[in-house]
Amino acid sequence: MATVQGTKPLSSRTVETMKPGDKIKADTGENIGLRVKCGATGVKIFFYRYTSPITSKLGQVKIGNFPATSLAEARLKLHPLLLNNHFRNHFRIDFQLLRLLQG
Repeated sequence: MATVQGTKPLSSRTVETMKPGDKIKADTGENIGLRVKCGATGVKIFFYRYTSPITSKLGQVKIGNFPATSLAEARLKLHPLLLNNHFRNHFRIDFQLLRLLQG
């Protein structure tokens, strides 16, 4: 799956005009990890893609379908997921440090 890595953040217009077969579009800045894809039937899906701090594997969580979920709503739903992943990363680092200190 190819992803468009632009420097501009996603816009509602970009999401609206996506067609089946278009590349996955990714948001930038504070909304990094938010992506939208257009399926073969034309359904546009927002999802959050991340790397698991425990398994180091790529994972993704569906946020919602467009237009039932707007771009603004998808961004609002993304923030708790970003915070959750951020705390998991710190917990993993603390856990590894504790293991090293205990020998």
